[in-house]
Amino acid sequence: VEGATDKRLLQKALKQVKSDNDVLITNGTGANIVAVSSYLLLNNVTPMVVVDDDKDGKEYKKKIVKISNDFINKTFTIRDLDGNITADGTIEDTLPKDFVESKTKEVLKNHSLDDAITLDSTKPFCDQIIKHYSNVTSADTTTAKEDKASKLSNIMAEIKTKVAEYDQKSITQTKTPRLYALSEEILKKFGID
Repeated sequence: VEGATDKRLLQKALKQVKSDNDVLITNGTGANIVAVSSYLLLNNVTPMVVVDDDKDGKEYKKKIVKISNDFINKTFTIRDLDGNITADGTIEDTLPKDFVESKTKEVLKNHSLDDAITLDSTKPFCDQIIKHYSNVTSADTTTAKEDKASKLSNIMAEIKTKVAEYDQKSITQTKTPRLYALSEEILKKFGID
């Protein structure tokens, strides 16, 4: 998977769906997932690779599949595995809107930013958060563009970390149907029911 928070969420979900699964998850740090996949292949390991369905994730998938034909049926976006996940979405879109929204508000408030955000469950959460940040900081002409980008990156990382703290016992077909279904599909790819 792409990042540490993706790994944490998927590990919890896989354990919740089937506690005795033997699936091991490693993660890159976003863009280096391509290099990690290549390195594993050089060491005779062809991992199953799962990336977000956002622009970056789709690009990583393309690059990984180009490494070797061995990756063609082993590299997936989260939406490839569960078509009910929001198009262009990330792992955060598999969680309840209210939970992601509350963690987002908490982080925005901690950074003294307008936390009046209402997420739409039909659109990628991260895109909405980025747009909200851009809107609330657009009037600030004294902060350099690079500093705003750096702050946004830190805020997004903080939100992803808080969202990854989602309680494992709450990962159910009822409360988190998308994450649960994604986990079931991953286990099926390994022949684990």
